[in-house]
Amino acid sequence: MKEPPIRVTEDSLLQIIPLPHLVVLKLYAGAFKSKADIVEVLSRNEEADLDDIAALCDRYRVWVFAEIRQELHRP
Repeated sequence: MKEPPIRVTEDSLLQIIPLPHLVVLKLYAGAFKSKADIVEVLSRNEEADLDDIAALCDRYRVWVFAEIRQELHRP
């Protein structure tokens, strides 16, 4: 699941984190606000591959994603 870096501009050192990795990092933080942020982000990104996100969460033992997936009412 390694993706090439996404840069803001070609000459920028700033990289954008892929959505599945953002989800894992926010949920790993464990704060209620982090969980709410992820619900909001995923509800606005219906094209997000929840299976890929779930696999990455499982890989890093972030079990709370199953609850979020139910809350989104998406399989």
